[in-house]
Amino acid sequence: MQKDEVMHALYELAGVKRGALRLMRGAAYFIVSALLLTVNTYEIEPIWTIALAIGILGIFDTSATIGRVSIAILAVMAVIPLKAIVAVAGVFAS
Repeated sequence: MQKDEVMHALYELAGVKRGALRLMRGAAYFIVSALLLTVNTYEIEPIWTIALAIGILGIFDTSATIGRVSIAILAVMAVIPLKAIVAVAGVFAS
């Protein structure tokens, strides 16, 4: 094989690897967001549609940041229950 052919083959393999990594990141975003949606107390429906949307955001490089922010918000929602938010809102409302 010539050097150009080898380089071309390596670039093709790198492109396949990058695509596979993007799909894996999207699947991970889907799984994490689905788990966080099932443990929170905010009764958000439909869980699977929101998790799928966040997973799709994770596939693409430009929207992966939005997916990470969404997962961070879901993590906060899983840690802080709805009753605590209502109690704090009641203190400030009175």
